[in-house]
This record gives sequence, C-alpha cells and structure tokens, in this order.
Amino acid sequence: MRWAGLACALPALLTFAYALWRLDRMLRACAAGSMFALRTVGDMKAFVAGILTALLLTGIEPALRVLVWRHGFGAAARPLNLGVSSEELLLLLVCALFFVVAAMMHEARRIAEDNEGFV
Repeated sequence: MRWAGLACALPALLTFAYALWRLDRMLRACAAGSMFALRTVGDMKAFVAGILTALLLTGIEPALRVLVWRHGFGAAARPLNLGVSSEELLLLLVCALFFVVAAMMHEARRIAEDNEGFV
C-alpha cells in the first residue's frame, strides 16, 4: 500500500525535479552572461510550466491515492477531496508573473537583434 501511495506521488515529484533542473540551467546561463538568449528564455518558460504541472499533479494526487486504495486494495470508502489553498493560488500568480517576465525577455532579445541590424 505504501508503494502505491509512492507511485501516485511520483509524477508530481519528478515534474518538480525537472522544473528545478531547468531553473538551474537558466540561472547558470544568466551567470554566464547570456540572459536574453533563446535557451535561457526557454528554460524559464519550461521551469514555470514544470512548476504549474507539478502544482496540478499535487492537487490531484490525494484523490488519486484514495481511488487506488479503494479500488486496488479494498480500503474503506473515503470521500474524494479536491481543494486549492491560498498558497497554491499565490504560486499560480507568481508563475503567471514569470511567464510575463519570460515574454518580456523574449521581446527584449528581438529588439536587440533589430537594433544590431540598423547599426
């Protein structure tokens, strides 16, 4: 039963690990001076998308665990609870802000390329 619970939580954990890996790549690129490179902007977008996906999977995981235990192991029937906390809403807002920053970085890169063409 513990392994089934771990299997239900594993997708969210792996998605979060992927998001952190993309954040590490983005921060290393920024430290190397390529802040507005396409790869850096792509890493930022992938980080935010990974965090949002992990947030969604974390919200679904308790209900999935109840269903697996009920139908797979014959556990007692429990109500399915899906809820959103204020911390999750704040994280959603921060992710939206990061998407806006990534879009601004992409536009700044495009403007810099246009300016290089004029000179």
